[in-house]
Amino acid sequence: RFKEGFARHVRALLNNNVTITAIYAKRTADGVTIYEKADYTACKDCKTRFGQPLWEITTTKTIHDSEKKNLYHYNPTLKIGGVPVFYMPYAEQPDPTVSRRTGFLPPSFKQGKLYGFGVLTPYFVTLGNSADFTITPMMTTRQGPVVDVEYRQRTKTGQFDLRGYGVHQFTDAVYPD
Repeated sequence: RFKEGFARHVRALLNNNVTITAIYAKRTADGVTIYEKADYTACKDCKTRFGQPLWEITTTKTIHDSEKKNLYHYNPTLKIGGVPVFYMPYAEQPDPTVSRRTGFLPPSFKQGKLYGFGVLTPYFVTLGNSADFTITPMMTTRQGPVVDVEYRQRTKTGQFDLRGYGVHQFTDAVYPD
């Protein structure tokens, strides 16, 4: 709860079991904390047999802006079981106190005989406390782009979901046997 200061060899426990460890941290009066050579994980109790977290993000610098409720990661590397599997030059995410916010969700990958290899990049839109929608385009190697749209609404008496798909099929699409 300090307003300004610095520390070496820091381990900070944020909300929702999120842990940030860093070689050096500096907090400024405007609510910004800068972590140098940081490790970020929300995997408190899921360690591998070698003591590594099941997953973590390592960065050269992570900035936590508590007023904007954002984490900004510079040179983040996703590690699974201590093994680097994905690198980006920059990434940002809501801090652990944010339960819902409009923005991109993590991408995913699919493969199937009909559409080949596909990359999904979902975009989540919050429409208040009781409604939201997600639009998920998927680029495929065999069938063209696919779009999945899902709308969710909670009411006083229950909830409902609406979902629709669309595809712009390649004219020379080949269906496997």
